[in-house]
Amino acid sequence: MDKDTISIDVDTMRRNANKYFIEGRSCAQITLLGICSVVGSPMTEEEIIAITAGLTGGLGNTYDEGTCGALTSGVMFIGMHYGKSIRTIDMSRELYLYFKEVYGSPQCAKVIEKVRGHECVGCCITVIDKIADLMEKENSAVTEISKA
Repeated sequence: MDKDTISIDVDTMRRNANKYFIEGRSCAQITLLGICSVVGSPMTEEEIIAITAGLTGGLGNTYDEGTCGALTSGVMFIGMHYGKSIRTIDMSRELYLYFKEVYGSPQCAKVIEKVRGHECVGCCITVIDKIADLMEKENSAVTEISKA
């Protein structure tokens, strides 16, 4: 399937993210695995788990200083899916700004403070939903261009 016109099943992404949460995965792993479980990935599940291992707790458990792993994994997915392009940069910026608007900061500790001790899976779902939204916008733009 052409990656520019892929169908986005956000409900399945969310269900899978919750499954990965129950399995004890980190926010970075939950996010990237949840998205890739529907959209696909050139990497195996084990490889995704490995490359996101250091992103837990705000990049290596640096909570107060580190960027949320869910956000970082979202940006990683955009790059993996769209490659080195202006589109990747623009979508990453839009995801970052949206996340910052929702949580007030990209810092892990501030996100955790904002959710007041609730499970971090919420920030994973926020990123998954925004990625799905961005991809749907891209699909619409590709469709409009191809109609012209």
